[in-house]
Amino acid sequence: ATGLPVGQTNAPVNFTFSHLLSKVQFTVTSNTAHTVDYSGYYHEVKNIKVSNFTTGTYTINGGTWAGATPTDIVFGNIEKITDKDTQGKTNATQMLLVPNTEKFNVTFTVELYKNKTLLGTETKTIPVENDLVKGNAYNFTIACAVGAPIQFKVTNDPTWSTQPDVTIQ
Repeated sequence: ATGLPVGQTNAPVNFTFSHLLSKVQFTVTSNTAHTVDYSGYYHEVKNIKVSNFTTGTYTINGGTWAGATPTDIVFGNIEKITDKDTQGKTNATQMLLVPNTEKFNVTFTVELYKNKTLLGTETKTIPVENDLVKGNAYNFTIACAVGAPIQFKVTNDPTWSTQPDVTIQ
């Protein structure tokens, strides 16, 4: 084997990292009115699922995804969200997904409880038209309130793709 003489090292090689995937997470907030006593109320969001999402194989030459197959991706549940969770609760499962330019659906069920008694259930299916760009992080927020409609929004965070250079020696 050949190598450098003892005591000598190679010059550092700069390595720039970028993500090929998109990071997706769900956050749930519960915003109850403060003019009425809502103590004991909480929401649970169950069966969070992204439908008609594509998977595939990445080709390094050309930098493209191919062989896309529509599939369902299950994110799980977010339990016991109260009005004290002002910043929202995030489920433990953040997924790294293939970047997507097709329309897809988000489905979830919201349950409203008071003192552990189920008061009501609503299942929502929401079409999402946001492209998921490689290297970006997306926060899908489900906003719940007692006596108000459920709201849904998508926040794109392109800073996830900003990574410092790594020196490999």
